[in-house]
Amino acid sequence: MKKSIFILFVLICAGTFLIIDYLKSSQEKSIYEFNKQPLAVVSGTYRAIQDIYEIAAQKDFNSFMQNKVALEILHHFKESNSTEEQNILRGELYRALYKSYDTMKAMKVRQFHIHTCDGKSLLRMHLPYVNGDSLMELRSSIATVNKEHTKVFGFEGGRVYPGFRYVFPIIDGESYLGSVEFSISFDAFEEKLRKLLPENSYQLIMLQSTSYDKIFPSYQGLLVPSFIDSNYYVENPALSMVTAERIHNGSIHAIVQLAKDTKDFKKKMGQHKDFSQTLYDANTSYVISLIAIKDTENKHAGYIVSVGEQDEIMNIVKIYQHYKLLVLGGALLIFILIVIILKQIEKMRQHQKKLQSMNSSLLNAQAAAHFGSIEYDHRENKFYVSDEILNIFGLVDRNFVPSSEFFLSFVHPDDRRAVRRSYLESLHGKSEYSFSYRIIKVSGEVCFVEARGTHELDEQGGILKSFWTVYDVTRQVNAYKSLERFIDLQSSIVILTNGIDFQFANKSFYNFFGFENIETFRKRYTCICQRFIEHKDFFSLRDVKGDEKHWIESLLKLSSRQRIVSMLDSTATPHAFSVAINKYDETEYVVEFTDISERMMEKLQLEKQLNRDQLTDSYNRVYFETNIQNIMKLNKDKGFRTGIIFFDIDHFKEINDNYGHDVGDEVLVALVGLVKEQIRKVDHLIRWGGEEFIILARTESLESMQSMAENLRRKIENHNFKDIPTLTCSFGLALNEEEESIKTTVTRADEKLYEAKKNGRNQVRV
Repeated sequence: MKKSIFILFVLICAGTFLIIDYLKSSQEKSIYEFNKQPLAVVSGTYRAIQDIYEIAAQKDFNSFMQNKVALEILHHFKESNSTEEQNILRGELYRALYKSYDTMKAMKVRQFHIHTCDGKSLLRMHLPYVNGDSLMELRSSIATVNKEHTKVFGFEGGRVYPGFRYVFPIIDGESYLGSVEFSISFDAFEEKLRKLLPENSYQLIMLQSTSYDKIFPSYQGLLVPSFIDSNYYVENPALSMVTAERIHNGSIHAIVQLAKDTKDFKKKMGQHKDFSQTLYDANTSYVISLIAIKDTENKHAGYIVSVGEQDEIMNIVKIYQHYKLLVLGGALLIFILIVIILKQIEKMRQHQKKLQSMNSSLLNAQAAAHFGSIEYDHRENKFYVSDEILNIFGLVDRNFVPSSEFFLSFVHPDDRRAVRRSYLESLHGKSEYSFSYRIIKVSGEVCFVEARGTHELDEQGGILKSFWTVYDVTRQVNAYKSLERFIDLQSSIVILTNGIDFQFANKSFYNFFGFENIETFRKRYTCICQRFIEHKDFFSLRDVKGDEKHWIESLLKLSSRQRIVSMLDSTATPHAFSVAINKYDETEYVVEFTDISERMMEKLQLEKQLNRDQLTDSYNRVYFETNIQNIMKLNKDKGFRTGIIFFDIDHFKEINDNYGHDVGDEVLVALVGLVKEQIRKVDHLIRWGGEEFIILARTESLESMQSMAENLRRKIENHNFKDIPTLTCSFGLALNEEEESIKTTVTRADEKLYEAKKNGRNQVRV
């Protein structure tokens, strides 16, 4: 009896083990089969949207080629060798195209870029002041178009933005004038994906080498590392609504972290192919799908990431766990086990219906986007055709046997040989393919279609299946009416800072201060706040209180009207700026300085009147006392010293006595005009009193300042002044020394002037 029980126990254990193993395999197979559909749906929808924008780009190019004014300007530009003339032509081209660009921006065209026939940037409509840089080495699409004079489509990085690019050669008659590019942002793709498949979230991650590494250094802040993988980048959340949504969506972060924690996710990403991954948390299941995108050189460029809940997967897991528990109940529950198996079969049928429902969703997506799909199994020699294919070819009678010759019979006779050749070449090379051709529908209507295809290979490299998507170009071109604008880059000074130092500054920053890059600026300053001018009407570092961390904290406590600072530009000209501050992350701020000097013109004009001599319009002593410290600091920051050139008019009293004070005043005005013509913008002429003047000179040495004074003395001596026979001046020079007050330097220069007068006048004394 015991032996029989033991044998029965062994048989039950063996049977239980076999059943549990079978349930585990069934679960994995069910989930695997289920996961194939979300990936196929997202991939097929993305390819269809890609086709839509290619047709839109072709439409924009056709419109561009109808612009005779623009083409005439490009002819002149090609023939011109003058930089000045080319700049004028560039302005004319911008004015000829800006209305078209406004329309394109409304259709999600991020960049509209014209290139010269030698591959340089001629005009970026999205960034018109940046041009002349060579694109041939950086952009393979530009090199291909310039070399082969053929259009190139695909994803590609650029100097400002990466994007889905459509580059066309500009050929007018027999003249090749260059190329034109239309670039679409991922926001546009994401919007259409959401409309067709609203249950998922999407994001574009771009390989660093194809995006971040190609951007102008000053614009690399437009991209930030992806949370998924540091080798991939996404658009800065400050500029992209899509990225910003992902940054602040905690649930998506958690899902991505689950994917990163799986052992084979990183490996699959490294294969640069489409794949999907099933993920679980406590109560929910998800599918994350990665659609590989390639650049214009057919190399991997990144992924479109799709994330969505799939409750059916969790249901499958829970069902199979329940089955296992029931099986472990033992042999005494055989009847219950059989019932459970029957339930399992029913569940499998429901699961099959779910798969069929997802197939129906794919078919609905195809119908909405007007594209069809064909699958050919090479081993079974069998075709699988979607309903939309039948609509594209105008097939009413569904009773036909699909074959290569059957589909080829619809191709226009003039295109048939090219279509056959393209397909055979793709079979031979086992590569992706795409081609455009005409078809003749059953009704006799001639339509244009575009076909894209790929092959599935076995482990030995043989072709298992071939897949096509066929898109009715004519219908999509007529249906293309998408409108939406996007914002261009600002011209204000913009920095990214934590209040102590800063990590980013835009081009306007460097243009204003006269620095080439952030490194050269940091050699002299750590913070832009060090350039704030101390003035009672403007905010400066002296207004920062002891209990405040930094100047940004001080400004945030002020009203927007009080957030005004003044800074000197590279020529020591003061400007007024309003300051706007926005939080970037926990410690960083985006700070924008908007030049409001024109709005404050009346006030600044009053100050100018107080700082100017009323007779000669040269600076006066008020200006000297108010600005001397800022001028000396700016000279020192630029690597120069401050020098004093003290001069006055020889025998000026005799001019007044002999010719009258009116003539004397005219001489003073003429002298100031002559001196201003000779000195530089970085030097400052000040009327010290009567016929005495001071020049604040930016200089490297006493010798260079002496040469400047000698040149000025000769110019005055040889100048023909009205109503007097001759005029000379005497000069005294002094160079400000380290730790010496400027008043002491002025006194030393005055003493040298006295020596010049004492020793005969009309001379320079050092």
